[in-house]
Amino acid sequence: MPDAYALPIYFNIAGPCIPERHYMTPALARLPEAQRLALEGHYFVIHAARQSGKTTLLQALTNMINAQDKFYALYCSLESLQGVSEPADGINGIFGALRQAIVQWSPVEAVRAAWPESVFQMTNTIVSETLSRLSALFG
Repeated sequence: MPDAYALPIYFNIAGPCIPERHYMTPALARLPEAQRLALEGHYFVIHAARQSGKTTLLQALTNMINAQDKFYALYCSLESLQGVSEPADGINGIFGALRQAIVQWSPVEAVRAAWPESVFQMTNTIVSETLSRLSALFG
């Protein structure tokens, strides 16, 4: 019996696709070479038209890499900072986006717990504090 409260699946035309909610071809199947490049530690560029699946692909790669428990990948978008012109605002925005990404995407509770909101409010020590915490966790 169908769930009366389930959201209908539809074709998404704005923002990242969610396989459980949107009709789509599997993101990783559309660019299988990206998996190999990522797992081998290569740099690569994804260049495509708007609304073609770049974000969906990057999020799928992040999930795939983290599921293998060999590397740690984090998806972080800085798109909201396009109009920022002041360096101090930009740095705060970057670390705000980084913290949001850590909380949203990190599969490891210890990683999320290592970055309380107060860390990102310390503008004078934000870079050194963040790098020190990363080094302590993964170094």
